[in-house]
Amino acid sequence: MRANAILSAMAVLAALTAETSLAFTVRPGAQRGSTSSNIELRAALATTASPTILSPQDMKKLADDGFVIIHDFIKQDLIGELRNDVLTLRENDAFRQAKIGQDSTNNLNTEIRIAETCFLGRNRNELLTIEAAGGKDSVRDRSGGLYDILDNLRVALEGVSETGLDSSLTELLFAYYPKGGFYRRHRDAIPNSASLLRKYSLLLYLNQDWSEKDGGQLRIHLDGGGDECPAGVAPKFIDVEPKGGTLVLFKSDAIPHEVLNTNSERFAVVGWYNRGVSAADIGNLGESAGGGDL
Repeated sequence: MRANAILSAMAVLAALTAETSLAFTVRPGAQRGSTSSNIELRAALATTASPTILSPQDMKKLADDGFVIIHDFIKQDLIGELRNDVLTLRENDAFRQAKIGQDSTNNLNTEIRIAETCFLGRNRNELLTIEAAGGKDSVRDRSGGLYDILDNLRVALEGVSETGLDSSLTELLFAYYPKGGFYRRHRDAIPNSASLLRKYSLLLYLNQDWSEKDGGQLRIHLDGGGDECPAGVAPKFIDVEPKGGTLVLFKSDAIPHEVLNTNSERFAVVGWYNRGVSAADIGNLGESAGGGDL
């Protein structure tokens, strides 16, 4: 029965959802958070992403603090193309209202989350057949496109990960928040659920001309709690602005976070890099569900 649970969990990984946002703005009560790049990766991404995939400083920040924020990770023209891709896919009914949880508890709860998501990945036939989105020549699928960029990012992360990252288990999606959207505090990886395989969460923002009045900041909680602030502990957090081109990476099991209320549309690529399944997972993965998404 345990073996069946792990197999069903792997199937669920393809259907998990997520969303978040970032860029440093420290609010009252908040606190500012305090391996070399591969030359071949830099060359491959020179026209689309920042020249340094992950600098030694980025790697150290991620290892020490559990999260890192990288501005201008992709160029403005690519931000625009990806944002248009989101709009085209929405027009062609590729998005669905986002749910929370997984396994038997995956359900719609508009008190916790209001957003839409479209699951991504190479060779997803339901996306490749949307001619208006470009098919195999889409901004996602083409050489040097989104999938290549994020594959190279995974390779760079493997340089600091204590375990390997399984490319076949990478989860990616577009997240769209309408005006009035939000996602309350949660974590992305929870023990005894399929989400325990998640090692790193990513957010890549596609918002153009974002300003503070637009809302939708990512709040990273640093109070030492999980899905809630511990009793008797003062709130401690960092708010990150979801400006286009900003990449946020964090350890999926270590950083509780939320998306603050949006006052305008909000666009992002969201994903998780997962480790491979181990023999221990068969015993550790119970049938209880849990875990959120970005």
